[in-house]
Order: sequence, then structure tokens, then C-alpha cells
Amino acid sequence: CFRKLLPLAVALYGRKSMLACHHSTRDVAFVPFTTGVSQGDGTGSGFASLEAHFAGVETLAHYPDVKVRILSIMDDFHLLGAVKYLGPIFQTLSVILSDCVGVKINLSKSSLNMLQAATIMNPRTALQLVYEECPILAELPLETEGFICVGTPVGHSSFIRSFMEERLDTLQQEFQSLLSYPYPHDFLLFVRFCCNQKIMHLLRHLGPQISDFSQQFDAMMDQLADDYFDFRIRSRGPISLQDIPSNLPSLTADHMEQLARVQLRSLSTDGGLDLVAMSDATIPAFYAAHLRHFRQLLQEGVHGPFLSPVLSHIVSSSLFSESFHQAQDAFVSRAAVPVHAETDIHPPLCVPEMVIPHLSLFQEIDV
Repeated sequence: CFRKLLPLAVALYGRKSMLACHHSTRDVAFVPFTTGVSQGDGTGSGFASLEAHFAGVETLAHYPDVKVRILSIMDDFHLLGAVKYLGPIFQTLSVILSDCVGVKINLSKSSLNMLQAATIMNPRTALQLVYEECPILAELPLETEGFICVGTPVGHSSFIRSFMEERLDTLQQEFQSLLSYPYPHDFLLFVRFCCNQKIMHLLRHLGPQISDFSQQFDAMMDQLADDYFDFRIRSRGPISLQDIPSNLPSLTADHMEQLARVQLRSLSTDGGLDLVAMSDATIPAFYAAHLRHFRQLLQEGVHGPFLSPVLSHIVSSSLFSESFHQAQDAFVSRAAVPVHAETDIHPPLCVPEMVIPHLSLFQEIDV
């Protein structure tokens, strides 16, 4: 199927084409597409994926012994590996895209990302030999603090925090446009299924690194409901019904405000609006997403190790492994039991409520 569709993708994607509009009462009208269906056409993404897959496979075929991975999401390429190999591979990829499928890499949207060089005073000087071998890399901006990949920041803490501050400011402005919406029921649906999901993908990727931002986001959602319904929903104070008097005559206005907050966050089965607090979802979402990622790596033949010890002084340890360590520790503090195998739980002993893989499993060469 791939081989059959590739010629069609090459013919239509990224090349000049003419759209013919036929009508029974008029002559055929022609509309030129100067850059092919990639501009404003729903089929462009599929064609981009076909060409990206072809170009990536053919490029790596020239370097069978080099440990470099090419990841692509539609037409967004990421080359991962030692910087000394990236220059030649980047050139090969550029030639294959240009000569075989007629697509050129947009250098204005490309960058060379070296997170390990964040502590080097002048990293460009250190890369002089690499630039001499592949001059085209010298034209790319050098990023050492971090970069954005599919809407998610990857990099050092300062870069991630700067991104999150800007992201929350943008969301705050977006949410304000809902305040004039005249239908309360639909407003709640928008808040629950749209607004409240705006940072879920970031929680899955970053988890413990943005715990304080998830709390800020929850306060933002409380404030949005407060402003819309003109009802003060307290962001602090009791959030359990057990802390609020059950006899109606003793309920004060303060109690009603607390009840409103409890109902906002409670499950629908308990009469609540089921607005999940992102601060509660931060660790579970991150942990579950990474376990799925590890499973996918295993299915693709990557056998580990997936994590580095936190005290290993490896850059990737502080950038990626440390967050998983923090998530693991958070579950252990909530009475989760780490095990090496299912046989570690011996009946008739009481089975714990939560069982998680032991951290050392992810640090082994053969996971």
C-alpha cells in the first residue's frame, strides 16, 4: 500500500498543481496551488507522512552502523544522535527529500539542539570542527536550553518554566472569551471537556516538573467558574464534605461557597460536575504515559536501559530520568508497593491497593 501511494504523494504534495472546478452551467474554472496540496488541504498531512517515512528509511539505510534515530510527526523531523553524525545525515536527508520527492527543508524553521552544551560558555566555538565538516549546520540557530516538540517543551528547567508561564498566560486570555457565552449548561461542557484538558498533554510529558503550574491552572479554572456564575469559589479551605456541617440551618454563606467547590470537583456519580483537578492528575498521567512509552520501546526492540540513576551526573538523568524517579517516589509515599515480578506478592498476604514496577527494572540493559 505504501509503495502504491508514494508516487501519488510525490505528484501532489509540495508541487505546483492546478485544481479544476467543474460546474454544469459554467466553464471549467482552474485554481492554481503554488505549493501543492500541503497548503490548506486535508490530505496534505497523509502525504507528508508517506514522504517522511520514505525519506527517513532511505536516509538511515546509508548509515546502518550509526546510532541515530529519525523521528517524524507528519512533516516535522527530529534527528537524534551524536552531533558528529548529524551533519552528514542531515545533508543526506535533504538530498533525498529534494531529489526524490521534490520537497526542501525549511532552514528558517530548523535548529541544532544540544541540551548537553547548556553549561558551555561559547558552544559554537566548541562545534567549530563540526561546522567545518558540515557548513549547513552553522546556518542553523543553536539551542542549548530547550526546544518545542509538538507543542511540548523539551529541555532544562528554566526553559520549561518559561514556556509554562507563557502558556498559562495565553490560556487565561482564551478562557476569558467564554465569559460572555449565554448558555450555562454548554459553558460547563466547554469547561469540562475543552478548557480543563488544555494542559493534559503537558502533564503526560512533564509531570512533576510542572506540579506548581498544574495548581495554578486549577485556580484558573476555579476563577473562570467563579467569574461566570458570579459565585465566590474558594481555591483554598476544606474540599471534603466531612468538613462541612450536614444540618441545613447551620450552613453559612461560607459553607455554601465550600460546597460549590466540592461539587465542582466531585464525581458525577456523587452529584458533582466531575471537573478533574490537574494537580491530582499530574503524577498518574505522567507515570502512565511513560509506562506506555517504555512498552512501545520494548515492542520496537529497544531493550533499555530507559532510565539513568539520578546521581549519575549524566545530562539525560536530570532532564528525563529524575522526573520519573519523583513520580515513583510519590506513588511509594501513597503506599504503592514496588515489585520486581508478580511472584513478589505472596498470598495469602494482603494484596496492596497499588503495585508498581521496581525502579531498578528500568535501569537494566535488558528490561
